[in-house]
Formats: sequence, C-alpha cells, structure tokens
Amino acid sequence: MIEQHYLDQLQKYYPRYLSTLIEGIPFTPVVLKGGKAKPTTTKELEQGIASFLRHQKSGNNPGWEISWETWQSKKLGNQQWPASVAVTTEADMLYLLRKEKEVAQFRKLLQQLLQWSNDIASWLAAKPLRVLEYANRWPGICAVVNYLLQHDVRGQYIRSLPVPVHTKFIQQNSAIILSMLRHLAPDRFAADAKDLEGALGLRHKPVLCTLRWLDSVLAASHTSGMEVVGVTSEALRQVQWPVREVWVVENETNLYLLPSRSGAMALFGKGYALHDLQGIPMLQQSRLLYWGDLDEDGFRMLHQFRQLYPHTESLLMDEATVQAHAGEIQAITLRFPDQEMNLTASEKAAWQLLWARSGRIEQEQIRQDWLLETLHLI
Repeated sequence: MIEQHYLDQLQKYYPRYLSTLIEGIPFTPVVLKGGKAKPTTTKELEQGIASFLRHQKSGNNPGWEISWETWQSKKLGNQQWPASVAVTTEADMLYLLRKEKEVAQFRKLLQQLLQWSNDIASWLAAKPLRVLEYANRWPGICAVVNYLLQHDVRGQYIRSLPVPVHTKFIQQNSAIILSMLRHLAPDRFAADAKDLEGALGLRHKPVLCTLRWLDSVLAASHTSGMEVVGVTSEALRQVQWPVREVWVVENETNLYLLPSRSGAMALFGKGYALHDLQGIPMLQQSRLLYWGDLDEDGFRMLHQFRQLYPHTESLLMDEATVQAHAGEIQAITLRFPDQEMNLTASEKAAWQLLWARSGRIEQEQIRQDWLLETLHLI
C-alpha cells in the first residue's frame, strides 16, 4: 500500500521526536517524501488516492495534510495527485503511528528520570528508546548508580555489594549501568575498561581450570595424592612442577579417558576460555598436546591456542581420523569457512574434508578402539 511508504518514514523519525521531548524542543512539521511511481492504470490510481485519503486530516479527525497538484498523464488524462504529504502536529503523528499510550508512558518515565538526575538528559537524548526499553528496571538501575557514585567499591566482588537489588540484577544490566556512570562521572570511570567490574576496580571471581594428573607420583608430590583438582590460571603461572607433558582437552569427558603417563598432566580447556591459559611457563616448557572437536570451532581454537603456544601438537584432529569416521559426519552451517588458520598439513586436510561437506564429527562418535590405539601411539 502507498500509505505504508509514508508511515515507515514517520516511524524512522520517531526516535528523533522522542529526543526532542527530552531536549524540550517544540514539535516541528514532518514533511514525508514520495518515491513511489505514479499509477499507470485507472485501478492503481483509484487505490492510490484511496490510500492517501485513508489518513488525510479533516475536521476533528487527525492525520496527515496533503497538498494536491494537477498531474497530466498521457494514459489517464488530467488527474489530482499529492504534491506533498506533511504531519503538522504532534497529535497527528502519534495518531498515525498509534503511539499515544506509549508516549504518555515515555513522558511519565522521563519526568521520573530527570527528577532523579537532570544531568542524564543528554545521555537519554542520544538513545531515547532506552527510556522505554528499561521501563520496569529504572528504579533498580538508578539505585545501583546512586550507590556506585557515592561509594568506592574497589577490591570487592560484585556479588558482595550492599545494593538494594539482587546482585544478579547488576550483572544483567551492567552495560547500561556502566554507560550511565561514565556519563555522570567521566573522571572516575575509565573509558578503556572493558566491563563494569574493570571500571569499578572490582575483584573477578577466579575461574577454576580442572586439572587431572596422569602420573600418580606427581599427584602424591604436589596435590597430596588428589588426582583431579581445580586450579586458577594464576596458580598455574606460579608453580614449577616437573611436568614433561601437558594434554589440553575441550571435552570434559575426554579428560578422564586419557591413560596414565609418566610425567604428564591434563587440563580441561573450556572452549574459548583458552586465553586464560596464556603465559604459563609450565606449558611453554613441556610437550603440549591439544584435543579439540572435529569441527569449525575445534580447529579455530587449535589455531588460537597455537598463537599462545606455537609448539602445540594436536590429537585426533588429523586426516586419518576424519577418513576413518567419514560416515559420522553431520551437516552443519559453517560461519567462517574461509578463515586462515595455522594448521599442519594433516590437520588442514582434515578440516578441508569437513569443510567440503559443511560438516562436523562429534567426539562421542570417535570409536573407542581408534581412540585407545591412537593414545597409546603418542
């Protein structure tokens, strides 16, 4: 319908209109542009005129105002067609967009927010739809911002802050809270901080990496005989254990499938959290084996791990393994099939076999006999 072309323009203008409400700028008429070809048949002409008239302002009925002009058509003769379509009042615009109730709510929320802090006006005006987007959350958000502006929370954990909302609320709304803090107190909250915790100087909850000793002698010497323990990456950077071989696996079940090996330990890498394992001297000095998924993500993580540790070897991520399990390839949608990756010739051949079929092989599909034979050959 022709009218939709004009209503879409008005909808695009709507956020700017909300900004003018925040800035206190009086409403100015909105002239809507054409862009639709004139009708070529009598039926199209009648439908087009009816479409314009459906929303034309008349008497006490709101709508748009149309300036008509004479249009000379070789096929249709002299006809009347809109020269311009304009929305001249705020009431007309809200009627056309069916936004009367929404704007009433917007005005109420805006008044509350400006009473809380008039300094927030320009921040709201930059993205006015936030006023409505966070409608039910503003009381909690403002309470948190008030507390953080009034207190130095450096060195605390986010879950320990005595704020009048559940601390999960802070985590769920951290982006907007940080944006407001930076606007209201730019000198206090660093613009280069990646997240709210960094900007506030909070302590991060330590991420535990699951470690399994493959050598019982090392387990007895360093973890009181405990075969499986949780350790932080910071702790791993400090220890100087006499480890000759480290296995990094991306499937936690596989952590427990690895056989006993002298001088060896294994780590559960937790996918793209591999960056937590960077800068660990023990990994730099040991033989390092990586066992990831036979899919796009698995090879990309292998590539990324090699950026940290170039001497990384892979396990069961080779051409022979893919060929031996070709019947288990499942079709998936590849996201970055052309990305360059640092792979060995056999790994690249394996990836190309999967890429050619847009597929992956789940680790659970790897045959147990193949797994055990390969592990004993390492």
